[in-house]
Order: sequence, then C-alpha cells, then structure tokens
Amino acid sequence: MRSWALAVDLGTAWTSAATASPHHPQGPGSTPRIASIVYPAADGGLLIGEAAQRRAAELGERARPPAEPGAQAAGADRFTPAQAWAALVVAVAGAVVPGCPTGGPWELLVVHPAGWTPDALSVLGRALEAAGLPAPRFVPRAVCVAEAADAAAPADPAAPAGKPETPPIPGEPRTPATRRAQDGILAVVTDDGADFEVAVLERTRGGLRLAGPGGGLGVDADRPADATARALGHELLATLAGAGLPPDRLAEVVLSGRAAAGPHVREAVGTMTGVPVRVASDIPGGAAGAALAAYRLGRGERVAHPGRPARLGNRRLIACAAAVALVLAGLGAYALARPRHPAATPSAARSTPGSPRQGGSPAAAPGGTAGGSYDVYVADQQTDSLSRVDTATGQAGPPVQLGSCQWPSDVVVSSDRKQAFVECAGAMIRPVDLATGTVGPPITLPSQGNNDLVFSPDGSVLYALSVDDHRDAGAVTPIDTRTGKAGRSVPVTGNVHTMAVTPDGRHVYVLDYGTGGGATGSVTDVDTTRGTASGPIPLGKNPTAIVLTPDGLTAYIACSDSGFVVPLATATDTAGQPIPLAGGPVRLAITPDSRTLYALVGGLPTASGTAVTPIDTATGVTGTPIDVVGNDMAITPDGRQVFVFGSAIEAAADWFDTATGRLRPRITVGTYPSGLAFSADGTQAFILKDGTGSGDPVTTVVPVALPSGRTGKPIKILPGAGVIAVAAPRVRPHPVPTRTAPVVSPTTGADTGAGCGAAGTSPSGGSLVLTVTSGSVTCAEARKVLGDYRASHDREGSGGFATVDGWDCGHDSVAGFEHSGEYESCQRGGAVFRTRAA
Repeated sequence: MRSWALAVDLGTAWTSAATASPHHPQGPGSTPRIASIVYPAADGGLLIGEAAQRRAAELGERARPPAEPGAQAAGADRFTPAQAWAALVVAVAGAVVPGCPTGGPWELLVVHPAGWTPDALSVLGRALEAAGLPAPRFVPRAVCVAEAADAAAPADPAAPAGKPETPPIPGEPRTPATRRAQDGILAVVTDDGADFEVAVLERTRGGLRLAGPGGGLGVDADRPADATARALGHELLATLAGAGLPPDRLAEVVLSGRAAAGPHVREAVGTMTGVPVRVASDIPGGAAGAALAAYRLGRGERVAHPGRPARLGNRRLIACAAAVALVLAGLGAYALARPRHPAATPSAARSTPGSPRQGGSPAAAPGGTAGGSYDVYVADQQTDSLSRVDTATGQAGPPVQLGSCQWPSDVVVSSDRKQAFVECAGAMIRPVDLATGTVGPPITLPSQGNNDLVFSPDGSVLYALSVDDHRDAGAVTPIDTRTGKAGRSVPVTGNVHTMAVTPDGRHVYVLDYGTGGGATGSVTDVDTTRGTASGPIPLGKNPTAIVLTPDGLTAYIACSDSGFVVPLATATDTAGQPIPLAGGPVRLAITPDSRTLYALVGGLPTASGTAVTPIDTATGVTGTPIDVVGNDMAITPDGRQVFVFGSAIEAAADWFDTATGRLRPRITVGTYPSGLAFSADGTQAFILKDGTGSGDPVTTVVPVALPSGRTGKPIKILPGAGVIAVAAPRVRPHPVPTRTAPVVSPTTGADTGAGCGAAGTSPSGGSLVLTVTSGSVTCAEARKVLGDYRASHDREGSGGFATVDGWDCGHDSVAGFEHSGEYESCQRGGAVFRTRAA
C-alpha cells in the first residue's frame, strides 16, 4: 500500500499538477500542465487544451477557460463549469501519475483562486467526486505562495546562539521584520498564469487563512508597467477594505510571479501601503508543489458536503491509464462523460462607452446608505475595475477589481445604490456589491456579443441584450437582480444593438440595424410577462436610437440613413408617419411632458456638421436646428437643458436651454468628453473626461453645477477609457393603457392590427376578442389554433404553455389579465395573435 498525494493548481491560463509520496516525489521542474481551455466535442464530450483551441479555430470561434465552478452552464453548453474543471483535473492527473495507483490511501489538494466562493468550491468538490476523484482539500493559491515564501525565508540572525527559539506559529517566517507580524494581516499579490490575483490573509495559531474575498486585475500587455503597478496597489487596498480591515492592520505584502518580475509593483505597493514588501522566489513545482510542501498531506480545508461524510483513501482514478494516456499521447483532449447524477449547481449568489445614464441618487443620509456616500461610478477599461466616486468630497474610493471581467463596456447601478452590474467582454456580466466592493459570481449570457443593459422600472429585473455574430441571432435575457440568476432568454433578430423598457415593465423594444448596407432596420416587441417576441416591425434604414414617452404610449425611433424619425404606437405596435429631417438622426431625447422631442442630427452642411433639431410631438413639425459639436446627447431630469458631447476633436461639451433654444457657454474639460450623467435632482452634471492617448492620460470626472454651468474640481480616477453611471432613477411602475386594435369581420383575412371578433369569456367573466398583433394570419386559422390550444391537455405551468399546430401558445394570470387586458397569445415566427378584453 502506497501513501501518495496529488496537487492540482487551477489557473485561468494553465492547469498544472504535482505528486508526492515516500518513494516517488515529483521533482521540481517536471510539473506537467495543460492549457485551461475547454470546448464542446462533436461526440458530446469535452475537448481540453490544444485540442479545444484547434476545434474552436476550425469553427472560427474562440475557446475559453471555464467560468467559476458555481456558475450555470452557458447557452447550449452540455457541461457546467464545475464539470469542465473536473475534466481538466482528471486529464492533468493522467500526465503526472505513471498509470493508475494500485492502492491507497491518497489525497487530492486543489489550489484555487482566492475569489472562489465556498458554494463554488462545494459544487466543484461534487463534480470532482463524480469524475472518480477523492474528496478534495481546497487550498487558496495565495496561502500556498505565502507558506512557500515563509519556508524559504532565512533564519533570524538575531536569535541568541545556543538558545532554542520560541516555537513559531506554523509557517511563520523567521526574519525580524515579519516576526512582528505574528497573528497579523498580510497581503499576497501573485498570478494564476493569466491574471493578477490579490488576497488578504490572517496569521492564526492554526496557520494562514483567508481574511476576506479575493481581488484581481486582468493582465494587459499594452498597459504601461507603472499603470499596472498603481492599479495593483489600488486593488490591494480595495481587497483589504472588502475584508473589513483598515489599512493600518496590514503588516506586510508578499509578491510572487509577474508581480515580482520588476521594481514597479514593489515600489508602488510599498509607497501606497507603507509596509514591508517581500518578493517570493520561484516556487519549485509551482503552486501545486507549494501546496504539497506546505500542507504535508494533512493541512488545508476539506469541503464538507451536507449529509455525506468526506471520503478519503482506497479510491482509484476511474479510467485513468486507458483514457487519459490516450488523450495526452495523441488526441490532446479528454471527453468527460456526463455522470448519471451530475453535480448540482446552486443558484448564483446575489451579486456603451459614452452612453448617458439618466437618474441619480440623493445625498446620503447620516451614516450613509447601503452603497456608502458614493454617487458616481466609472468602469475603467484599462485596469478592468469599477471606481466609486463621492462627488460631495471630490474623492474616488479604492477601485473594485472586476476579476475575470475584461474590457467593461457598460455599467448600470440600482436605484438604492446597493448593486452595480458590469457588462464584460464575452458572454458575461459581473454583479458588484457596492457596500463592500465584492464582485459576485459571473452571470452567463447566451452569446458573447453584449450590447445593452436596462433595468425594469422597479429595478427587480435587469434586461441584457446579447448577439451571436456567428449565427446572426440575438437574445434578451432577464436577470433577477435579487439573486443574480438569469432567466429564460427570448430570441430576437441578429443585428440588435439597443433597447428600451415601457413604464409598466411589460414590454422591451429592441432595435435592429438590419443586415447589409442600406438594409431596412426593424424593432422587435418583447413581451416580458410571457417571454415571447413579436416579429420584426419594419422601420427605416439604420435605426440608431429609441426613446419612449413617459406615459409609454409612443416610441420614437431615429433612422439615420433614411433621414427621419418614426413614431410607433405601442398599443398596437403600428408605425406612424415618419418625421423627415435635414440630416441623419443618431440620438434622441424627450422632455418629461412629452411635448418636445430632440434629435441629434449629423451630415449637415454646417461648420460642425451636427445640430439638435426640436420636434413638436403633437404636430410632427420641426423647429430651428441648434448648431452643436458632438455625437451623443442627454437631457436633464427636469428637461430644462440638453447636453451634447462625445467629440474627439472638441475637448468640450455644448449645452442649451430647452425653453429658449439658446446655447450656453461651452463647458471645456481638457480632452475627450466621452460620457455624461446627471444627479437625480438635476442640480449637477458629471462629465467623464477620457485622457487616453493624450498628454494627460488620467481619466477624470468633471462635476458641473446646474443651471449655472460652473465646473468643479476634476476628480481623478484611473488611466484608460471608461464608462460612467449613476444610480437608476427611482420609478414607480405605472400601467400603460390597454392595447387595442380595430375590429373587422371574422370571415376576412387578417394582417397586423386586424380583429377577428368575439373569442369567448374572460377569466373575470367579461367578453374576449381575438386580435392579430403582428405578421399575417387568417382569422380562420387563428380561431382554429386558439380552439386547439384551449382543448389541449399538454399545457404546462401556470402560464399554460403548449405548442399547438406549430404555434407556441400561453396565457396570462388573472391578475395579469386585469392589469393589461390581454389573456391568451400564440406565436409562430413573426405572426402573433392574442385574446383581449372586449
């Protein structure tokens, strides 16, 4: 019987392993590793490493590392992230172990990022056991690095000769400087092969342990070394604050890997923290080897599964030699067969550059709110972080590092300032707890092209728009903001790019550019209560912007290449007479009383080439254009001023009073004004100044007092392009009048907007009528499908969902019917018919 152990380091770039036993220790430098890349195989298995990269390249896609183990499977993926990580562990185990072991006991140590939650580790533990591995012991990577650095520290030269030293705390380094840190706090900055990782550890009598959630920083080869060093310093302080610890509790910092490669990080971190900074030497065998050396087969945290004892010993790697040897020798892949009882995945924990974000938040009450005193938020695309700004004091707090979230392209903040949701490159959204600065588990979207985030009026749902360019398909995904759980996505057309929610929250309108040059664009109506979408409603060429009237009765849509604005009656989804303009409209804004619509128009024969044209919504008559410079526009919450910004040539923002149409003195900010937001009371505007590529590369927030236009002291954030946001406005959802449609003879053919006569009794005892709301379908066919649906015994759930004669049908609840006046609906492609209150 041999006693041996396997340690595996799960990094976002590489998964590596090492073993130790009395007879066959794994030697330094021979630690095998596999690229942490996975991709579905054609046979239903899972490709990993180079095979995954090759297969993805053949299909013109990009293979990627698995998400955090606690996340749900993405889109059509057959495997959860936990199962994918388990496949990587089994594969790298086959490379490090010369054949299956002939006996036990043996032990599995799994080195993981400090940011993985206990729930995620529990899910991963079950997936590893389902794959035939022993119950693992989980070890944070930062603990391994600190233990190895302590073990390599020189003996204390101040110790008196011939006198035995006082027994140290396990793992305590023997240097005089760090001896003072017994039972203190230290921070570790290292990397997992792809990204930097920051963790705060506490020295206890039982050894090192995590003192709070970990942080991280994406690696950017184009980012200057000094900028990376400062960003790591900020992230370290933010991670310390996230653990509930003041800076003076920090005793030392340990740097390892790329963080220790040059002097910049050491100097920046030392200056910002004021504590000693140690550089850890290279660890033989990497973090996996360090885990074996430090834990000596008996230390680490065992995951306890409720109701199940942890199993250790007399277990074998299932199919180890046969399957994995073939994989590594020839195929370079491991096909993980789905277990009969796959590891359970718990619900995720609650967790366009330049686009204006309306709303805001009042001054913090005494003691602060859940989000603290911060009222402006900036996502930085160079450091992949979220900065929180207190405009009352003119200070930015420590940035929140977004971990695996790279190139944040949008951010929205809840009205209570408790949460932010950040849109990341790839099919991911990261929730952020604004009170603690903690980044929650990733929320996975159906496809990687993310375009827009919009809250429902009451803030309970976040709608995320995503696009799959390879399949020319889009989707609107509802996300429960309390749980961070994504609901069922609603398919829409494939060139979608922006959306708007009606005041009652029951409909989301999604714009589609159209396919091909000069093609007609469209808008799609997504019914949020039923989870269905209408067929595309044709508009003009290149629809670029949409705005809803405050009462929700009309949506105005700018069609840039057609040179007009289209009004859409939301009660019937009917497009009205286009309003022609002198150029191409690219942005829209409307006053709170709905009387005036403003269109930012380009391509004009003026000095700037752009102007804002006022439109009387009652008559459709356009007013005198106001000459401005910029490509984006926003209106103050009270509707008294309109701002135009976003010009890369003019380092300023134009603005004018809506009462007079008179331009006010231009607001100069220094470099590119890339974004703008308003306080809720309309007394302040916040302009985001992007210094990328300029002599002043620091991004700043410039406060502007309204209505005077006086600028305050710029608030420095971080270098890099950014996205600005304030809290969403506090809105009480109010109903939109019942949608109606003209009634015609039930014997005629029916197109969009036609009625097909009486359709029985409503749930409340009144009469129903049958109406075609989009597409083309005869009344006879609609009546037949409705009758077959009502007679069907296959209806499921509280919504009575069923597919009948090729139509997807369902019905609303009684409460929903009384609220909207709509009851049953059926959809096939772009054709939809409904029953409504007569």
